[in-house]
Amino acid sequence: MLDLHHIMLDTIPIFQVLSPQEKEELFASFERLSFHMGDTIIEAGESGESFHLILAGKVRMIGKDEDGKELNFGLMEAGSHFGQEALLNEQFQEHTLRASTKLELLRLSRTMFMQMIDAHPELRVYLLEQLADDAMRKFL
Repeated sequence: MLDLHHIMLDTIPIFQVLSPQEKEELFASFERLSFHMGDTIIEAGESGESFHLILAGKVRMIGKDEDGKELNFGLMEAGSHFGQEALLNEQFQEHTLRASTKLELLRLSRTMFMQMIDAHPELRVYLLEQLADDAMRKFL
């Protein structure tokens, strides 16, 4: 039986290379999480331990200036995903991520994410290209 979450996996580009069976197995590996507006999902400086897919709601990316004042670095909505950069590059989270609304996420562990990437090298290429594009947009 297909539901919204399965449909989302079908429409998000990084999952396009997966077979229906692989998508089903992947979906079973996700953990569903709920947050209230204002809840911190990930704090800047934390190690990247999971990949997140936004089902419903909005997530704000927050940084700080030299004086510690919060700066808005963008807003992600349903269908967006995050965490891949920290996982792929074994980096710490660059921004604090905070729920801007009531929020529903799917979280995939580092282990499952890396298994997916290892089984489909084209996903790694796609994600690295996406990260390079994001970096260029920040620069410009």
